[in-house]
Amino acid sequence: MDKIRLLSKKDRESYLLLYSILGFVPDDISLYRLAMTHSSSASGARKLGCNERLEFLGDAVLSSVTADFLYSNFRKEREGFLTNTRSKIVSRESLNRLAEQIGLLKLIKFNARQSAHNSYMGGNAFEALVGAIYLDRGYDYCKYFMEERIIGQ
Repeated sequence: MDKIRLLSKKDRESYLLLYSILGFVPDDISLYRLAMTHSSSASGARKLGCNERLEFLGDAVLSSVTADFLYSNFRKEREGFLTNTRSKIVSRESLNRLAEQIGLLKLIKFNARQSAHNSYMGGNAFEALVGAIYLDRGYDYCKYFMEERIIGQ
């Protein structure tokens, strides 16, 4: 928490909001900044400086963590139930609602003019956040985050 005191007021507020969402202090804050940078705020060669690659990674990790949770907690259910339930949990609509509920939308950096057509920005940012957690802390923290901070809530 000493790191937080050294930040500017605006950065400190963002960092504290991120901490309240995650439930832990990130080791590599740059991953989380990248996760919250929508492609509309980057252009040309800077497109690699947006959250799309983390979104790709986070999508796969989120699916895996969700499957792991369902498999462990619904031992008597068949494959069809598990697949349908996972699909509902990781659907774009569910992730968008989730991003709004946990306050993630307040952290996303975007160009309003260019991103107006993107109704999935929150869900995409949530996937990128999971990708950042995975790179920063590994699979077990992703699992903790999902089970304790998301599913448990």
